[in-house]
Amino acid sequence: MIPPVLIVVGTNEILLDSVYFFNMVKKIQPASTLTIYENQHHVWPLADVSSEASQNLLAKMDEFFND
Repeated sequence: MIPPVLIVVGTNEILLDSVYFFNMVKKIQPASTLTIYENQHHVWPLADVSSEASQNLLAKMDEFFND
């Protein structure tokens, strides 16, 4: 079995097809998570780390890795 997977993508993201990947992974590892952030583009957390979306993602990552 694979470990839980955290998938994060923005609605303006080139990798929005991550939803399909998540649907496959979820069948194998039910503890996996997908979060879609509105109006975010590719590498958005690096573009503005102080934005609300980036701060939310950092908190989500902390929770995911420390559970």
